[in-house]
Amino acid sequence: MKKQAGFTLMELLVALSIFGIIAAFAVVALNNARRDTRDMKRVADISIIKSALSLYYYNCNKYPIAVNAGNSISGHECDGAVYLANVPSDPNGSAYYYIPCIGSGEYRCALGQDNATWYEIKYSLEGNSSGLNKGAHIATPSGM
Repeated sequence: MKKQAGFTLMELLVALSIFGIIAAFAVVALNNARRDTRDMKRVADISIIKSALSLYYYNCNKYPIAVNAGNSISGHECDGAVYLANVPSDPNGSAYYYIPCIGSGEYRCALGQDNATWYEIKYSLEGNSSGLNKGAHIATPSGM
């Protein structure tokens, strides 16, 4: 009798099952890493926008009427400086929602508000990131 070298069908099935399980774990880990990366970008984007708005307010004594993704934040009506050359958008392609506000304490927010002394930027996180929980958030001059 001649002995044949090779794998049995059972050995091949076990090996393929193990590779399938490892691949499933890798896909889940990769999806979680992508979600976390998008959330970290959102938090960083909001921080950058807030910094530009703080400089704008310091020099112009008000917040801009509008902040739109892809446009700049510039003080063309007060000092001509460019505070942010390109306002970032959400990693999923949508824009962050900026609303200028007037008043203090009980403030009023509306699109196109001139002489704004306050603002809200609405954004959403897919998971917990940077000490913030999953879900909708509002950034203001005093925090995220």
